[in-house]
Amino acid sequence: MAEPSKARTTIDVAASVAMLAVAILVGWRQLAPSRPPSSLEKATGQFVGFADAAIKGGPTARVGMVVFSDFECPYCGTFARTIGAELDRRYVDSGTVLIAFRHKPLTAIHANALMAAKATHCATRGGKFWPFHDLLFSRQQILSSDEIRRLGRKLNLDTSWDQCLESDAASDAVASDIADANSLGVTGTPAFLIGPVVGGQRIKVTATVAGVEPLESYTRIFDNLLAQNARDPG
Repeated sequence: MAEPSKARTTIDVAASVAMLAVAILVGWRQLAPSRPPSSLEKATGQFVGFADAAIKGGPTARVGMVVFSDFECPYCGTFARTIGAELDRRYVDSGTVLIAFRHKPLTAIHANALMAAKATHCATRGGKFWPFHDLLFSRQQILSSDEIRRLGRKLNLDTSWDQCLESDAASDAVASDIADANSLGVTGTPAFLIGPVVGGQRIKVTATVAGVEPLESYTRIFDNLLAQNARDPG
């Protein structure tokens, strides 16, 4: 009789360990952040420029959203492939809202984000920023320096793109975006700064979103700003 009892004890211990492991995993998932940390509150009320950024949307748009993003950030990829595409369809394609992309590569954790940022910056010269943007986010789990260059060749970017990629100008442009992001309290990506367009080259930030929120979070902000603009076109 001793042997069955010993076997049951072993099974009970194994079951307890398994249950404890599950409890720890569940607890960790509950505590894990659903979005990157941020201190974007300091950006509210500030003017944020987009004159040198890649922009989509009509020049007469009265509401703008500046996105600080990282091509290896999974949150950024989720937004670009899903919610961003729907916002384009609802607001950007009609010229109601413009979206400006600025760089915030998290180089401490994403080894290829800086090169991807410089590559897309250089692609802007050939009018290929947004196609490159979409390609990178569709391949972000396998990005490498070779893959980034391969995607550039796929878009038929010429030798001037390769030269730009290695230039100080590309590094300086990305560094300028990073500096602005830091000054605005952007500590994680993606970060969204939203507000009325002022002077055609900047927005006055009235709302912020840190990380990926449901689609309704963005549409609510856009609709409120557009309604306010209709009442007071200023």
